[in-house]
Amino acid sequence: MINVSTGEFYGPFDLLLDLIKKSKYDIYEIQISDITNKYIESLKVLNIPADETADFILIATQLLYIKTRSLIKDTSQEQEDEDLISQDELVRRLVQYKKIKKVIPLLEKLEEQGIRKHCKLQDDFSRFNDDSENIVYDIDKLKNTLEKLI
Repeated sequence: MINVSTGEFYGPFDLLLDLIKKSKYDIYEIQISDITNKYIESLKVLNIPADETADFILIATQLLYIKTRSLIKDTSQEQEDEDLISQDELVRRLVQYKKIKKVIPLLEKLEEQGIRKHCKLQDDFSRFNDDSENIVYDIDKLKNTLEKLI
């Protein structure tokens, strides 16, 4: 699902969580008819660009589907549309979204700290790699060099 920022809300689940919070419902005990009506009313009020409303409309459709199924309560109709979800699935997704939303400030902080760090790649020292067979170990040369330095 694409996140759409409307200035006040950052995607349809953000709007839905806000409505649940304002209604003082527990996320597991959503009054689907009440939330559906409030969600659709909010869509009318929000200024969402036409090309970005698909996700909001999808959630509205799913809410209406769940509301209709709860009103009909026809258990003989087990055939469900693949694109539409059940109330349990919607609650599961909302809980996951809420968890992710809690972690976002921490991730932003870590990203900011990471931007301030600079990692340097290791230099290529292969040009200094001499064959050890060509090295002549001469103690007298070493002694003379050290005496000159001192």
